Formats: sequence, structure tokens, C-alpha cells
Amino acid sequence: AQIDLVANATATVQVSSGGFEDAAGNLSTINSLLFSIEQDGIAPVATMGYSGSNPTNSENIDFQLSFDEDAQEPSPADFTIVNGSVIGVSGSGASFVVSVEPENDGSVTIRLDQGVASDVAGNASDASNTVSVEYDGTAPVASIANLTSSPTNQSNIEFAISFNEPITGLETTDLSLTNATLNNLTIIDNQNATVDVVAIAHGDVSVVLNQESVSDLAGNPNESP
Repeated sequence: AQIDLVANATATVQVSSGGFEDAAGNLSTINSLLFSIEQDGIAPVATMGYSGSNPTNSENIDFQLSFDEDAQEPSPADFTIVNGSVIGVSGSGASFVVSVEPENDGSVTIRLDQGVASDVAGNASDASNTVSVEYDGTAPVASIANLTSSPTNQSNIEFAISFNEPITGLETTDLSLTNATLNNLTIIDNQNATVDVVAIAHGDVSVVLNQESVSDLAGNPNESP
């Protein structure tokens, strides 16, 4: 007998009671399930994701790859990636972790290529969406400038602190002063601040930002001045 399968459905063949007769003429007495087959003609849907901090300074960025059904594990060569390389794929079933090593500061983007992963029925996957994360492995740089003419006969002296990228965590305890006491620290925005100090005696007055006292948005601390 020929069976025409309905797309994406499970077909079963069952013989009713009395449907079979043995050599002695005895009819079957119970319903018998002969076989069941599932027809699947739909390609698995792949979705890339990222749940870590963004930007990040991690040298091993983990992306999530999920399918809407069980699929074979992709290989590192099955991805299109910009500014990085896939160093490993782990997982099973419908969920995988794709580990990426970034090459340079900047955006790291990744997607699964079309047709590289198949479900258990052999349907090849479509290409996934593209996911991006910003990689920043460089420490922020601070510049300190004197806003008061030098030499000066004023005891109140103002300095400006600027950073080459947004930072967090700047506090009065992050500053080391020479021949001066701190009067005020004013945060203008996440890249600029002013420092007002009072000179103690004649001579040079200086302000230095301590090492690893602030960090950029990716978590990189500032280096020595």
C-alpha cells in the first residue's frame, strides 16, 4: 500500500482487529500498531544572542546559539565573523555556546551561515541573525592640565582632568597632591572634571591621578600617569 504523508505531521499505520489472517485461518483479535513516521520538511531556525556586558574587555567572548529544534553542532568554520575568530563551539540539542577571541578594539559581529547545520530529519538551517558586541581591551588615558597661569601668586589653583573615553569611579581619594590640599573636585561629565587645590607653600604644585583608580565602561583600569 502507498501512504501519502501530510507535511510536518506524524503518520501512524494501525491494523484493526481481524485485519490479518494466519496460515490456519485465524484472524487477528487486537488492534496492532505497525509503525509511526514523522514528516518534517521545515528548516531549523537559528538565533544568535549575547548576554554579557557590553562593552566588554574579555578576551573570550561567549555568544549563545539556539535552534527551535534539535540540530547538529556547528563547527567554528560555519560562522561569518568580523574582528575576531571562533575558538570553540560547545553544547548539544538546541543550545550551543560559541566562544570568540576578538582581534582588535571595536565591534565584534557574528552570524551562523546558511545551510551549515541540519535537524534530525536532514533539513539544513537558514542563516541566523547577526549579533554585535563592542570589545575594548585598552586602558583609559587621563590628561591633567593647569588652568591657572604659572607662575602665580594665587593660593587657589585649578586643574582640569580629561579622559580619552568615558570612565567611572573618579573620587577625591583617587588624587595625589604635592604641596597642596584639595579644596573641591567637580565632575563635569564622564570624561571631564576640575580640581581646585590650595597651595601650602612656595614651589611647584601638582595633581596626579593614582593608578587603577578609575575604569572605562568595559572595566579597564587606568594605568600609571
